[in-house]
Amino acid sequence: MKKVLIHLIAYPAVGKFTVAKELVPIADGLLIDNHLINNVFFSVTDLSKTLPPQVFGYLNKTYDLLFDYLVSISPDKPLIMTNCLTDDENDLSFVERVRSFCRAAGYRYAPVKLLLGEEEILKRLPSADRKAKMKLTDEKLFKSFCAKHPLITKLPEAKELDVTGLSAAETARAVLELAAEN
Repeated sequence: MKKVLIHLIAYPAVGKFTVAKELVPIADGLLIDNHLINNVFFSVTDLSKTLPPQVFGYLNKTYDLLFDYLVSISPDKPLIMTNCLTDDENDLSFVERVRSFCRAAGYRYAPVKLLLGEEEILKRLPSADRKAKMKLTDEKLFKSFCAKHPLITKLPEAKELDVTGLSAAETARAVLELAAEN
């Protein structure tokens, strides 16, 4: 499973990054963590409020540069990517960018939606580690976001995985199996 982009999609605090870290060594892959890109902009943004809409244009430009770079170096390894995506215009446009990258670079696109109940997410949300990484930690903002933005549904090729009760290692193995089916 060399040229596959495994796209982990989930709400905040579900464990995308934790699972991705488990996937990298077992898939011999490379990690594209959304927060490596987001935090360039989040570090100069008031995160106690809704993100300013113009941030998405800058994020898209940054991803476009990354995708161009990856096409130019043509890595022969799986890519593991993390994002929270909804059916809003920005996210659907982003998915098209990812698909376009996959076509240009010869990657198979394997999106996997990780699902976890709100009660468990709310337990994980306020962790110090999340705050240190500029991740969403505010319960009120989280609930408001989820109420307005259901997890992406307009992604027919996505597999779904309920991660309730699974360790990160178990989730990573299950994701690999789902990605192999895609």
